[in-house]
Amino acid sequence: PNLRERFFLYVLDKSKLQRMKTSSSSSGSTMDLMAYVDFRNRYESTVTVHKDLLKAQRMLWKTMLQPRSIDLMSVSSLLVKISTLESKASNAFAALVERYPKNIKALRTHAKFLDEVKQEADA
Repeated sequence: PNLRERFFLYVLDKSKLQRMKTSSSSSGSTMDLMAYVDFRNRYESTVTVHKDLLKAQRMLWKTMLQPRSIDLMSVSSLLVKISTLESKASNAFAALVERYPKNIKALRTHAKFLDEVKQEADA
């Protein structure tokens, strides 16, 4: 084969190798755009619930540590809010980790939730 034919064969071989690499790596840990958008939406809503839960816990402790008398109605409503948010966050994290079990960001945030909220540092 002449120089042009050899170059053509070289380009074909390189493109075939590139396609094989991308097809084998796409089945691994990469996400397409729709999966990434879905992950970001789920992740952001889960983190928002986690932050709301931490705010509610902080408000409970502020209320409990006030030097004046404790308002039992506000404590009761905060406890209900904390319970509801904890259940909602647990369900959201379970769904996120079930959907993206190999995503480091999701796993790290779930571990942080377990440590901060549920005091399960071993999980």
